[in-house]
Amino acid sequence: MLRALWQQFDSLTSRDGVLYRLFYDSAGLVVNYQLILPAQMKVPFLELIHADTSGHLKFAKCVPHVVRSAWWLTWRRDLNIFIRCCAKCESFHRGAPHVKPGSTPCWSGPLVNVGALI
Repeated sequence: MLRALWQQFDSLTSRDGVLYRLFYDSAGLVVNYQLILPAQMKVPFLELIHADTSGHLKFAKCVPHVVRSAWWLTWRRDLNIFIRCCAKCESFHRGAPHVKPGSTPCWSGPLVNVGALI
């Protein structure tokens, strides 16, 4: 994680003691400030993004929300795993689980596989 942050040093800024990453558009203008999300906040953040007010969003609809709000090194992979392991989404799709047993570890609680996420 530190190496990734160091490579983006020019894009990092601190506002009110909180570390942000500047997200630029193709013209080089700052679009938004992405919070550098601490590890202990990943699961609650993903729960908020996925279980939006309009229902449980798929991966493609969650990506813009994450990009606008936060950043961490493995955010795309973590989001994909989180959505595929959502019990409510699995039960909605005719009761058949999307993830084959043993193929991808699912989160059963906050930070179960911290080492795998970092």
